[in-house]
Amino acid sequence: MAVRKLKKINIRWVAIGITAILCLTAVIITLLLVKSYQDQSLAYINNIKQALQNGSEEFEILNSSVIYDGVYIENTPVGGLSLEEAEQKVKENLSSGSGEPYINLTYNDKSWNLSGEALGAQSSLETALKDAWSVGRTGTSSQRLEQIEKVKAEGYHISVTVLADTSLISQTLSQIKAEIDKDAVNASVSFNYNTQSNKPEFTYTEELAGCRLNIETASNEILVAFHQSSQVNYELKPEIIQPEIKLADIQHDYVRLSKFSTRTSKSNSTVESGRRTNIRISSAAFNNYVWMPGDILSFNQTTGKRTEEKGYETGLFITSDRVYDEITGGGVCQTSTTLFNAAIEAGATEVGKGGPIEITRRYPHSWPSTYVAAGRDASVNWPSADLVMRNNRTTPLFIRAYFENYTVTFEIWGVPQENDAQYEIEVVLVSETEAPPQEYVIDTAHKYVSKPGEYKVVSESRKGYFYETYQIKKVPGQEPVRTLIYTSTYNPIPGKTYYIPAEEGASE
Repeated sequence: MAVRKLKKINIRWVAIGITAILCLTAVIITLLLVKSYQDQSLAYINNIKQALQNGSEEFEILNSSVIYDGVYIENTPVGGLSLEEAEQKVKENLSSGSGEPYINLTYNDKSWNLSGEALGAQSSLETALKDAWSVGRTGTSSQRLEQIEKVKAEGYHISVTVLADTSLISQTLSQIKAEIDKDAVNASVSFNYNTQSNKPEFTYTEELAGCRLNIETASNEILVAFHQSSQVNYELKPEIIQPEIKLADIQHDYVRLSKFSTRTSKSNSTVESGRRTNIRISSAAFNNYVWMPGDILSFNQTTGKRTEEKGYETGLFITSDRVYDEITGGGVCQTSTTLFNAAIEAGATEVGKGGPIEITRRYPHSWPSTYVAAGRDASVNWPSADLVMRNNRTTPLFIRAYFENYTVTFEIWGVPQENDAQYEIEVVLVSETEAPPQEYVIDTAHKYVSKPGEYKVVSESRKGYFYETYQIKKVPGQEPVRTLIYTSTYNPIPGKTYYIPAEEGASE
């Protein structure tokens, strides 16, 4: 029994011990759970505190009242500054660094300085400040924060440009253009025949290059430079204009190419004396004439209108009535004819025939002249009928003209003819037409007769002729070349007899 009782007691204590152990274990576990919960709660609280703290900093950053760090305007750091502070600081730095805007233009030893006021200069600082303020202020919060950090690390630079009024620059350039532009001046030569030495004298003037300022090009280049720097020193570079004729083009050894003379009447009558005066004055207009390559020579333009103010006198002239009459300047056709013959003996031909001188206008008289062979005359009349020729050479021609001993002479000087060619003239009568009957004209104006029954033969009927004029070109060692250079037609002209019928006188 005692053993059985002892066993019951031991089992009870074992149960109590186990229960105690279990309770203790539960307590320990509970304590551990409480501890873990406390740690987690503390961490959570700390996390909440950190989140609140971070949110506050981001809020402050995103709602900053200053420009973000890393932003520069014209190398001036403006991060951490308000707009007003940034503006003041940038202005101070710009003023101390570069000073007022200007454009200084130079050309050779001349200069033109344009101040900012004269340029109507306007700065882009206001726009730059707006750009600086906008950095980090667009997008979502995370995008803004990312941009703010990037700018802080890498920097963000904004330039300030100064804009000028383009119209003011163009106006200034226009004024400068008027001052510096100049036309190119061709080389020139003057001709004078020295009668004492009996030699020609040639005086040369060298060519001068011209220049022309391109306003559009200069304005564009100046504006580009001004946008890069508000202080510009710009050298104007006008386009160089080369002269068309240079000294080398006209400086040659010149020789006489032709000489032709015609004689005048030695009569002392008023009409013939006036005619000689007219020939002397008109020929003097061509003396020492420089005939440049490509230039047109007009007899009428060279002499001008033949007037008493110029010294011209009364001379005989073939009128539209096909009769001789007195007119101021009469007789100058002998001058034009002499010039014409000097030209054709120097190689002149009609248009399209390749002569070194080109005859563009020439008129024969109403009938052959007495001072030159038929087919070799050149009639002129102001302002319609004219003798016009072009210098087709690449070198100048020179004319010497003089009147002495009742003779008018024209000489043409120039570079020797190609292959030393010489020219001779041959005139051929191709056809002849009989003279028409005399015409009888009632002189109602009483120009020639004034009494009834009177009559006056003013002109005799004239035959008609058709001539061909040939130029024979002779080159040493070659066969002569015969070329038809022009034709001359002298139409048959009825003579005129003016009269007053007897019955007209009776009625009067």
